[in-house]
Amino acid sequence: MPIILNHNNALFLYKLFCTNYFKLLILILFIQLNLFQFPQILAQEQTRAKPVKLHHADIMDVNQSGGQTIRKLIGNVKLEQGDVILMCSEATEIINQNIVHLSGNVIINQSGMVLKSNKIDYDGNRGLAISDGNIEIIDGTSVLTANRGRYSTKTMIAEFFVNVKADDDSATIFADNLTYDRNTKNSYASGNVTVKGKNTNTILIGQDVVYIPNDGYMLATGKPVLFQIDTLEQNDSIIITRDTTGFRKMFSNDTILSANKKKSNEQTYFPIINLEKKYKFDTLSVIADSMEAFRKYGKEKYIFIRNVELVKSKIAAKADSAVFDMNEEYIKLYGVPIIWFDETQLFADSTVVFLRRKKLDLIFATGNTIAVTKADSTDSTRINQISGADLKIIFADDSIRTIKSWGNAKSLYFVVSDSSSDGAARNSADSIYIIFDGGAPDKIKWLGGIQGEFIPENLVVGKTKELYLPNFRWSENKPKRKFLKLNIF
Repeated sequence: MPIILNHNNALFLYKLFCTNYFKLLILILFIQLNLFQFPQILAQEQTRAKPVKLHHADIMDVNQSGGQTIRKLIGNVKLEQGDVILMCSEATEIINQNIVHLSGNVIINQSGMVLKSNKIDYDGNRGLAISDGNIEIIDGTSVLTANRGRYSTKTMIAEFFVNVKADDDSATIFADNLTYDRNTKNSYASGNVTVKGKNTNTILIGQDVVYIPNDGYMLATGKPVLFQIDTLEQNDSIIITRDTTGFRKMFSNDTILSANKKKSNEQTYFPIINLEKKYKFDTLSVIADSMEAFRKYGKEKYIFIRNVELVKSKIAAKADSAVFDMNEEYIKLYGVPIIWFDETQLFADSTVVFLRRKKLDLIFATGNTIAVTKADSTDSTRINQISGADLKIIFADDSIRTIKSWGNAKSLYFVVSDSSSDGAARNSADSIYIIFDGGAPDKIKWLGGIQGEFIPENLVVGKTKELYLPNFRWSENKPKRKFLKLNIF
């Protein structure tokens, strides 16, 4: 009995088997064998099938060869087998084997599905149509194309290979290989998978993707990367050219973007692209070991599992796992995340990044928090620090405006007077505020239960690290911006 896969048990299976790469391969094999029941597996079960019957042909020629009856059909050929109708310009039928070779404007119809190709070999015993040329399936709102493929009329499952494109109401998928189940509308794509949502400004790149459209669910593995193209900002650094041969739209209508028309097998790189105007993309990129996407009823949420890296404008982050809710505009980071913003780094047990109109608005961190900022470009050891049980960073116009720490709050501040170092202040209080001006600390306020000391400059020189707060941390492993490699389509 095949196992019915939905988003709940898909995640369970992934977590169950994802402890190492070998077990991940077992998961993929499980999906292939149980969810989609690949035609080449079931084809081994030979059963008696109805013969393919001739309905019409303009010309028919019958020959005997090697004990086989071969029927040559030419012109407006139409054959039937149960609910399967086969039409083409020419056909060669091996009657004893129930096999038909169809060529010239081949069309196969089955219960509302239309399959098109220039040439198809049809095995009536197995109910299997195979094309080594360009192939297309139209199934309701789903349209699939590829260089070659096969379709089982018994299981209603299609396998497509090389330059695969699958399109429906919700998403467009590009992949090296794709298996499509007409019964459930589910798809399994593998090899250089690109997914572009129809009603979203996100693009997903991965190696293996399970797509369950009725649940609005997608599971991607193999270090998938999610790109969210937020806005287009004018930027004079991008070279502009115009191709007078015409333009082709690259994304859906919610993002107006044109690129020079090229052949389908050519590639370009994002975010640098030729445009009529000079623009820079304000893009969020998130990479992880695996990713879940939930898109339904106007809601859009993503879950990233293990080794998460995030980059957006001036902010970057690392975490063990993350949740991104696009509607509520927040990103939750778990597993001792690290956040970088300009020269400031934030460490905590968990962190929530709040956006407002897709711009950075607030960061709330909880559990063993500490924020650190380099205070002196000439001395990398002079790092201002503020720690506490909880910590909040408030932004305005993409710059830090305030940092507040409370719950056993502590601070270390290296004083600068007249552009020269002038000692350090180390304090503790119920809560501490740091007010920034121009991206640098300007004022510090200590409130309630204040204790502290000032260390003169002569006692600071050469001993800066001895003054650091107990939970001080610093990381040079800042994630780098990911680039999106796209086919022009």
